[in-house]
Amino acid sequence: MEAFSFLTLLVGLLPECVVVGFSVYYFLKKQSLDGLLLSVGSTIGVLLNLFFRIAPMIRIDWYNDMAGKGLFLVTGVIGFVSSVCFALGLGLLIRQQIQNR
Repeated sequence: MEAFSFLTLLVGLLPECVVVGFSVYYFLKKQSLDGLLLSVGSTIGVLLNLFFRIAPMIRIDWYNDMAGKGLFLVTGVIGFVSSVCFALGLGLLIRQQIQNR
């Protein structure tokens, strides 16, 4: 059963890793703020998703103690910031593409 869990973990992360790859590629080619925001947001998002998928496998139980709830709160805030970074980067990219036409 552990092999199946690990396989589903990898399959679930594959689309997000593709987004990270395209974001980093765009940033390396353009060296712009929108590329940086896209790369940072997507990379942090993938790392947090990986953490939340691995945590149950290594038996992290953050619902029973105060430190665990604090960790859950901090990761939630970091996830929110990464989503905002990605959304701002995407918005800047769209605005730039519309202005160039």
